[in-house]
Amino acid sequence: LHLPRTNFAAVRVKRDVRTRSSLGAMFLSKSPADAGSSNQVVAVDASLAPAQTVSIIGFAAQSFTPGLARSAHAVGVDLNWETERYSAVGSYVDIGDDFTSEMGFLQRQGIRKYRGSFAVQRRPRMMNIRQLFVFDDHTLVTDRQGALQSQVNFLGSGVILNDGGFFVGGWQNLAEGLTEPFEIRDGVEIPIGQYRFNQAFVFFELDRSRRLSGNGLITSGGFYDGTLHAFTLGAQYRPAGRLTLNLDYGRNIVSLPIEGGDFTTTLVITRGSFALSTRAFLRGLVQYNDDDDEARYNVLFRYTYRPGSDVYVVYNEDRGVQGNRPALKNRQLLVKATIYWVPK
Repeated sequence: LHLPRTNFAAVRVKRDVRTRSSLGAMFLSKSPADAGSSNQVVAVDASLAPAQTVSIIGFAAQSFTPGLARSAHAVGVDLNWETERYSAVGSYVDIGDDFTSEMGFLQRQGIRKYRGSFAVQRRPRMMNIRQLFVFDDHTLVTDRQGALQSQVNFLGSGVILNDGGFFVGGWQNLAEGLTEPFEIRDGVEIPIGQYRFNQAFVFFELDRSRRLSGNGLITSGGFYDGTLHAFTLGAQYRPAGRLTLNLDYGRNIVSLPIEGGDFTTTLVITRGSFALSTRAFLRGLVQYNDDDDEARYNVLFRYTYRPGSDVYVVYNEDRGVQGNRPALKNRQLLVKATIYWVPK
């Protein structure tokens, strides 16, 4: 695989202006060393705290890409209010049809996203309970003409224990507006249309300070015009103070009224982390997905040579298994350094 020579640049500045408030700006640039299209992004952001219980976070960005200038902006604002008994969040994001950030990750273009949530929490001072809470969280995503793309409404309740463990359960109503067929797996497409369905969910996590702890997510209910039953179970083991081992196992059982719509997928992830010292650690990951018969390997070394300044070395490799060819899909070695400098 031959990749063209490319120049990258990223500049970030940030300044604290008041207690719990800041202003910032960012510039990103990707320019081919030879012929090719370039991409630049300029952004400003602010985080304001006008009161102890209120915070406002906002950003505005503009991208510059040859041939894409019709609607190349992105703006967003988050309003947060939180007291000991109540909390509320409201947010709005508008991303233009031509906004492009080739050095970052952009899930969708040409959308407007609205979110509102409200929660009530209490501290009952009984048994081993630290907090009880109920919540309603609603997110709506449309295109820039107002047509539905996706919608999620969570309604649930939970308990947080004094040891840090928690349990959350509830119901979610989902909607998806497909303007083109959605390929959920190779050769299996969900047709164009609007879909609404409901699911029940349970999520829990046990005390992570123990030598052996665990977590899980169970979801069951509708899925487009069919059904989905899914679960993920995880375990964390600390055999020694510097070493942590994790194992996650996930399984999805899907049934859709289309050709090839009945299938099961399995995902297994193992992780390990070892602290070499207070300034350096080594982390590894192995992931296997039986849907595409691929295994992914990742190794990260991080060294903090002074506060705020780090060196990273990352190795990534993707391999085909179970006869998936070619055996070697991808291999990367990355080195990154950050420098924290405060002018006097």
